[in-house]
Order: sequence, then C-alpha cells, then structure tokens
Amino acid sequence: MSGPPDGKASLAGVDPEGFSVSGAIRSADLLTRAGMKNVFDGVSCVLGPGLAGTRANGAALYPTRVDHGGKVCDKPEQQYSTPGTVRRFRSRRTR
Repeated sequence: MSGPPDGKASLAGVDPEGFSVSGAIRSADLLTRAGMKNVFDGVSCVLGPGLAGTRANGAALYPTRVDHGGKVCDKPEQQYSTPGTVRRFRSRRTR
C-alpha cells in the first residue's frame, strides 16, 4: 500500500505467492455482513482500505466510502471502509 492516509492509497499488484495485508479483523463487521443482528464491537467507523484484504485485480475488498450526512460515523464527510457499531448500540439502548 502506498500514499497518504486519506483512503485513496494504491494497493500493490497481486503476488502469486500471496501476501499478508493486516493482522486485524473486525469480527462485528463480518458478522453483521453475514446477517446477524445485535452485533457490536464498540468501535466507530474505521478507514483501513487493506484491512479485509484485496481482490485479484488489486482493488480493496471493501471500498472507501464517505459518510456525507454523518449518519453512519457521527461525523459528516468522514471516510471509512467499515461502518461503526457504536451508533447502532446507542440507538438500541435508548429505546
């Protein structure tokens, strides 16, 4: 990965031997994507373009997104690759 930490970094080409991208994983995000409800890790949005891995064409598995209205990350214009779970937890607790 190269470039400034602004969500637009370029990912290196595919290595036929494979390569490690990160040692971190957002279990709550993966479980939510799999359809589970009420999954929280207490973390807000994360900008980690290579966190989940890369596709064979070199693109990030989860593209960088922008929270234009502040409804996902609680901060308008925040860039993220995985959405936060804190807001969902707070909204469920106050019901």
